[in-house]
Amino acid sequence: MNYENKTDEELLRLLETVGRTPPLALIRTCLGRQAGLTDGLLALLQAGLTAAWEEGEDEDPRRYALVHAGKLLIAFREPAALPIFESFYASMAEAVQDELEWFGKDLAYYGGTAVPMLLRVINLDTNGEYHYGRSLATETLTIIAARHPDERDRITAAFSAQLPRLNADGSVDAPPDHFDEQWINAVMALGDLKDEASRPQIEALFRQQLTANDFISLADYQDQMKPGARSLADVDVQFDVIAFYQHMHELQKHIDHKALRHGLLQDQGFLPPAPAARPFQTRVGDWLSAKIAPAPKPAKIGRNDLCPCGSGLKYKKCHGKAGAPPLN
Repeated sequence: MNYENKTDEELLRLLETVGRTPPLALIRTCLGRQAGLTDGLLALLQAGLTAAWEEGEDEDPRRYALVHAGKLLIAFREPAALPIFESFYASMAEAVQDELEWFGKDLAYYGGTAVPMLLRVINLDTNGEYHYGRSLATETLTIIAARHPDERDRITAAFSAQLPRLNADGSVDAPPDHFDEQWINAVMALGDLKDEASRPQIEALFRQQLTANDFISLADYQDQMKPGARSLADVDVQFDVIAFYQHMHELQKHIDHKALRHGLLQDQGFLPPAPAARPFQTRVGDWLSAKIAPAPKPAKIGRNDLCPCGSGLKYKKCHGKAGAPPLN
């Protein structure tokens, strides 16, 4: 299809109904129509904020309109999209935070333009509880600080300000039973940026056991601070809207191929109902057991758990990110 001959209104309607994997030619055409499409894309993104999708409606193509709108607006570095993204980040609704996962740390592509909005998000009052939007904003600011040195000072200062004040005796001013999840985000970000100015505060937090070693220990932090240690900016892939959709197409091919193969095996009788598993003691028996025994149900992976693939990243940053390939 020749999308160049489509009007702006026709392109917007296609984006609204094309589903999860739009043709790359459509996306390329839209990238060349910034002036004509921006207002419509902003409307689609705003509508996605209030859409109430029910569980099981993933196949409704309209569900992905906000993804296409958001990705294109980020590619345009459209400043008018930032207040809408701020609403996504700040929302306490789990359904809205789930949609935010499609964008991950893409707002780092804005550079300094996104910093004021992201700083407001990390300073949200969440009563010390974990909040996905705050955590994601912290990671995005970390990448901006690493890639834009002119933004580094104000970002590290904002992270340091989230930690308890350092007393003259080297302790931090916090009750022994108090804990704020954002402290962990700030500690990891400042360690990632190798910020020496905040080191006394952070090491005092560890001494006073005001951190969560499940996320980062003192040894982990000290390793982060070493010259040459890998940072979030080193492992994060820079935003590229065409590369994102190429990946989505490859992922869909994988899913379709797997479903087709499974269906063919069932049709040909190679996948009969599995009998109750029995222990076998021979090599042939072990092979048969692997073929006919029901696969164990995988344990649920928490968003903040380490990814089982062994990357060392949290699941939400790795295979738990929207559009990531499935774990093998």
